[in-house]
Amino acid sequence: MNNDEISYYEGMVRHQVFNGKHTTETGAVDGYSDKEAIMDAAIITIDNGAKVESEVGTTDSKTVLAKKRVMAVLISNYCEAGVILANAAGETALANSINKSMTYFFRAGKKDSVTRAVAIRKLFFDNGTVLTNVKAADLLLIDNAITAYDSIKDLPITQIKEVKSKGTDPIAIAVVAGWKASQDQYGLFHSKYSVSDPTMTEELRLLHLPIFTGYRKTPLVVTIVDDATGEAINGSTMSKPIKKGKEIKTFKSKEGVVPFDTHKAGDTEYTVMAPNYVTTKHTVNVVLHEDNVVEIRMKRV
Repeated sequence: MNNDEISYYEGMVRHQVFNGKHTTETGAVDGYSDKEAIMDAAIITIDNGAKVESEVGTTDSKTVLAKKRVMAVLISNYCEAGVILANAAGETALANSINKSMTYFFRAGKKDSVTRAVAIRKLFFDNGTVLTNVKAADLLLIDNAITAYDSIKDLPITQIKEVKSKGTDPIAIAVVAGWKASQDQYGLFHSKYSVSDPTMTEELRLLHLPIFTGYRKTPLVVTIVDDATGEAINGSTMSKPIKKGKEIKTFKSKEGVVPFDTHKAGDTEYTVMAPNYVTTKHTVNVVLHEDNVVEIRMKRV
């Protein structure tokens, strides 16, 4: 659900509470109960749809990527200090074995990244007398980071944002139908009680109105990956023409990720490039007021 739909939904729920409190008054209004049934059915549809959107057992690519990054950064930070300690102790082979950067874990495939993390964790444990920067508490942090990523990396990917068109999404349809029924109920109620009970009429008017607050950003995170391996492509870029095509604006990825704090809604065509990959054009569809996550897959030359 986007923010606007949530606002309408909350207005309908408040209206539903009003109906429950004033059953005698609403029951005396011709045609009111029919509109009330439509709104109640819409609320049920929205509730069920929202549960499906947040169904346990699925995840979104943004979350998976974030967990992988946390794991990679954490372990590589310990590696950095460990290399210094190992060299100082004359343990050159050990120093070489743990001399790993963040990209060693982050750019690896799902299974390999975990395998590499577990292997380095074992080296930390087995060489505790040399790698004194990694204590028991630190090993626990590493274990938690590995588990956090490993537990979700293979779950079915579901975009948290709505991916259905507004014409077929049951939540969007229910919001429109339910809100129309809410308006009709207010019109019928106002017609009967605006003179005889203006206080209650005003109460309903204020309760059922949607409340829109603040500026709503539309964030976008783009991940550019290898079509065959699924690994993020470092050095990749996205570009688009601006000022009527006379100037090109380029967005450089960091470890294959291009984050936009906010992005205009609708379709935007980007030219996507990376060393040793086929340049491609990709149209990014962004849904207003939602957390948009897009993955662009590139083929090697």
